[in-house]
Formats: sequence, structure tokens, C-alpha cells
Amino acid sequence: MKSKSNTSKPVIRYLLSGKLTRSTVATSDGRVFIDQPAGSVLFAAGGLGLWDSPVGLLSTVGNDYPEDWLERISSRGFDIEGIRRLPDDIDQRHFAAYDADGNVNKMAPVS
Repeated sequence: MKSKSNTSKPVIRYLLSGKLTRSTVATSDGRVFIDQPAGSVLFAAGGLGLWDSPVGLLSTVGNDYPEDWLERISSRGFDIEGIRRLPDDIDQRHFAAYDADGNVNKMAPVS
């Protein structure tokens, strides 16, 4: 009989559910951030993670969602076991362009 390891994972204190997206953002000063990890569950986890942990995430991603993004999320202490990867690609792109007044345009320039 094998003994249990002393390196068990902590019990998840918070479980957040939401979207994981691939975002492109153009800022009012002309900077453009192309294909960045984003989404409601990631933003909520980032905020909550500043105050308390452990945080588990529930979401669905397509086969095209970068594995290294999930690894980076996990390396920051978030439990990603609740993120389900589907066998097909899913268009999870999000675009936002901000003008000098802070107004946002979410119309994608290219589909």
C-alpha cells in the first residue's frame, strides 16, 4: 500500500465561473496588444487573488486556446482543473479600441 504524499493541494476557497477570451486592445495612445489572455473569469480571479486564495476557475476553451496561457494562469496559483477544453476551435476573440475620452469601440476591424 502506497502512502499519501504530504504535497496535497489546498482546498479551493473560491470558485469563479466565466469566459476566457483572446483579446486585442488598442489604447488611445496608439499602443496595440494583440491576442492577449483575457475574459471575465480571468479578471475576477486576478482581483480576488490579490486579497485571498486559493481560487479555482470554471470555464470552457476551444482546442485553439494556447496551452501556455493556461500554464501561466496555473503558475500564478489559480486552480485550472475546472477549465474544460473542447476538441474544436472556438472563436473567443474580443476587440476593444479606446479613444482619448475613454470611450470604447468594440467593433472588430477584421473578422
